[in-house]
Amino acid sequence: MKIKHMTNKGGDSIREFIDGVAFGEYVRTLREADGMTQQELADKIGSKKQFISAVETGREKVGLDYANRIAIAMGYSLAPFAKILINEQLKEYDPTLEIDIRSKKAS
Repeated sequence: MKIKHMTNKGGDSIREFIDGVAFGEYVRTLREADGMTQQELADKIGSKKQFISAVETGREKVGLDYANRIAIAMGYSLAPFAKILINEQLKEYDPTLEIDIRSKKAS
Protein backbone atom coordinates (compact mmCIF):
# COMPACT_ATOMS: atom_id res chain seq x y z
CA MET A 1 0.00 0.00 0.00
CA LYS A 2 1.38 3.42 -0.94
CA ILE A 3 1.43 5.92 1.92
CA LYS A 4 0.20 9.41 1.08
CA HIS A 5 2.16 12.44 2.21
CA MET A 6 -0.46 14.44 4.09
CA THR A 7 -2.48 15.65 1.14
CA ASN A 8 -6.07 15.02 0.35
CA LYS A 9 -7.10 13.30 -2.88
CA GLY A 10 -7.21 16.70 -4.57
CA GLY A 11 -3.51 17.15 -3.77
CA ASP A 12 -4.06 19.97 -1.25
CA SER A 13 -1.57 20.04 1.62
CA ILE A 14 -3.07 19.66 5.07
CA ARG A 15 0.17 19.42 7.08
CA GLU A 16 -0.40 22.77 8.83
CA PHE A 17 -3.73 21.44 10.06
CA ILE A 18 -1.97 19.14 12.55
CA ASP A 19 -1.08 21.80 15.13
CA GLY A 20 -3.74 22.25 17.79
CA VAL A 21 -6.29 19.88 16.35
CA ALA A 22 -7.98 17.07 18.27
CA PHE A 23 -7.35 13.49 17.14
CA GLY A 24 -10.98 12.82 16.23
CA GLU A 25 -11.28 16.07 14.30
CA TYR A 26 -8.14 15.15 12.36
CA VAL A 27 -9.52 11.72 11.49
CA ARG A 28 -12.84 13.20 10.37
CA THR A 29 -11.17 15.89 8.26
CA LEU A 30 -8.94 13.40 6.45
CA ARG A 31 -11.76 10.90 6.01
CA GLU A 32 -14.09 13.50 4.53
CA ALA A 33 -11.33 14.99 2.33
CA ASP A 34 -10.76 11.51 0.90
CA GLY A 35 -14.47 10.94 0.33
CA MET A 36 -14.64 8.00 2.75
CA THR A 37 -17.70 7.31 4.89
CA GLN A 38 -17.58 6.35 8.54
CA GLN A 39 -18.90 2.91 7.57
CA GLU A 40 -16.14 2.41 5.00
CA LEU A 41 -13.47 3.33 7.54
CA ALA A 42 -15.08 1.10 10.17
CA ASP A 43 -15.12 -1.82 7.74
CA LYS A 44 -11.44 -1.31 6.92
CA ILE A 45 -10.36 -1.42 10.57
CA GLY A 46 -12.79 -4.12 11.65
CA SER A 47 -15.03 -2.01 13.85
CA LYS A 48 -18.46 -0.38 13.78
CA LYS A 49 -19.60 2.96 12.39
CA GLN A 50 -20.60 4.01 15.92
CA PHE A 51 -16.99 3.55 17.07
CA ILE A 52 -15.69 5.82 14.29
CA SER A 53 -18.35 8.40 15.19
CA ALA A 54 -17.34 8.27 18.85
CA VAL A 55 -13.64 8.66 17.96
CA GLU A 56 -14.35 11.63 15.69
CA THR A 57 -16.43 13.41 18.32
CA GLY A 58 -13.96 12.70 21.12
CA ARG A 59 -16.30 10.43 23.06
CA GLU A 60 -13.98 7.46 22.49
CA LYS A 61 -10.25 7.60 23.14
CA VAL A 62 -7.93 5.33 21.19
CA GLY A 63 -4.39 4.11 21.67
CA LEU A 64 -1.57 3.94 19.15
CA ASP A 65 -2.77 0.53 17.97
CA TYR A 66 -6.08 1.95 16.72
CA ALA A 67 -4.39 5.13 15.49
CA ASN A 68 -2.16 2.89 13.37
CA ARG A 69 -5.14 0.90 12.07
CA ILE A 70 -6.91 4.11 11.11
CA ALA A 71 -3.81 5.58 9.44
CA ILE A 72 -3.19 2.42 7.41
CA ALA A 73 -6.85 2.12 6.42
CA MET A 74 -6.79 5.69 5.15
CA GLY A 75 -3.40 5.30 3.45
CA TYR A 76 -1.53 7.79 5.63
CA SER A 77 1.63 7.64 7.71
CA LEU A 78 1.15 7.00 11.43
CA ALA A 79 3.43 9.94 12.42
CA PRO A 80 0.89 12.81 12.42
CA PHE A 81 -1.80 10.64 14.02
CA ALA A 82 0.66 9.60 16.75
CA LYS A 83 1.81 13.17 17.33
CA ILE A 84 -1.73 14.40 17.91
CA LEU A 85 -2.72 11.41 20.05
CA ILE A 86 0.37 11.51 22.26
CA ASN A 87 0.20 15.28 22.70
CA GLU A 88 -3.45 14.98 23.77
CA GLN A 89 -2.48 12.38 26.35
CA LEU A 90 0.48 14.45 27.61
CA LYS A 91 -1.68 17.55 28.02
CA GLU A 92 -3.93 15.61 30.40
CA TYR A 93 -0.94 15.37 32.75
CA ASP A 94 0.82 18.65 32.05
CA PRO A 95 -0.60 21.23 29.62
CA THR A 96 2.88 22.64 28.98
CA LEU A 97 4.26 19.39 27.49
CA GLU A 98 4.39 18.71 23.77
CA ILE A 99 6.41 16.37 21.57
CA ASP A 100 7.40 16.52 17.94
CA ILE A 101 7.16 13.36 15.84
CA ARG A 102 8.29 13.38 12.25
CA SER A 103 8.17 10.63 9.69
CA LYS A 104 11.42 9.83 7.95
CA LYS A 105 11.23 10.56 4.24
CA ALA A 106 11.80 7.56 2.04
CA SER A 107 14.80 7.85 -0.23
